[in-house]
Amino acid sequence: MVLNGLGMAWLPMSLIHDEIAAGQLEDLSSALGQVPLDIAFYAPPGSAFDTDFVVRAAARLSAN
Repeated sequence: MVLNGLGMAWLPMSLIHDEIAAGQLEDLSSALGQVPLDIAFYAPPGSAFDTDFVVRAAARLSAN
């Protein structure tokens, strides 16, 4: 919606980095501030999940 000119959005930098670099979005954090965000992974007990995927995702999130 923001890319279509409809208001503002609070989004993780990791999701919109390319749009900011391309000039499609403007970073307003210097004027409006930033909020640190803790992210945790959850799964049902006994469920199967790809541990490698989780490790890669966590590393990517912490790099941004």
